[in-house]
Amino acid sequence: RVTFCLARSQLVRSALDLFGGTGGSAALIAHAMRQSVPPGQPAYVATFERDPGVLESLLMALKAFDPASVPVNHGPDQRQLAQALSGTGLRLVVFAGEPYPLYDCGSTHCHVGKYTLEASQLENLCAMAPMDLVFLDAPFPASREWLVIEKTCKPRFVVVYGTSLPSGPGWIREHLLSWPQWAELRTGILVDPAALGPAHEVARVRKWSLLMRDFVRDYLETAR
Repeated sequence: RVTFCLARSQLVRSALDLFGGTGGSAALIAHAMRQSVPPGQPAYVATFERDPGVLESLLMALKAFDPASVPVNHGPDQRQLAQALSGTGLRLVVFAGEPYPLYDCGSTHCHVGKYTLEASQLENLCAMAPMDLVFLDAPFPASREWLVIEKTCKPRFVVVYGTSLPSGPGWIREHLLSWPQWAELRTGILVDPAALGPAHEVARVRKWSLLMRDFVRDYLETAR
């Protein structure tokens, strides 16, 4: 409900649901934004899905928004993306592939300080259409993806789902709150009754966080 209300506000005209999955969060955001976009104004929702089977289901779940399916291209030629984003009204873009080139998160190279930033579709997207809102729900830290988001997408609002889960993106909340430009607006708990396995009690209760960036303070800090 919090994400829906935020996406429906005049403060959000572009949104990124980093990992599409079944399409629930992307559909929620798109539905909210479609209600508030003024006639003749552009608005964007983008998401990524690498699994071909899941991608087909995702496109079906988002069919009401006439999604444009764009193959991931980490290179500089972004004519297909530019075409998908052109026009007015709400544009929903589904990328077939990873937002960032695959990397081994089980090795020391997953550490944010031990790699060289690679060109990515995510960077190309945000260079063309910076995001007001980013929604993150991932089963891994998404460290490299987040560094691209923070540098290039420059969102004003970030929703992190699963901040209480081990090996997830919860570190992003702590990272942002270590800076004076960011504040946590809301936090809460969701219960997943379908959680299974030996650690189901850990996975069943999931915290989420809504964070906001203060652009005025950010500007003042940069101008010093």
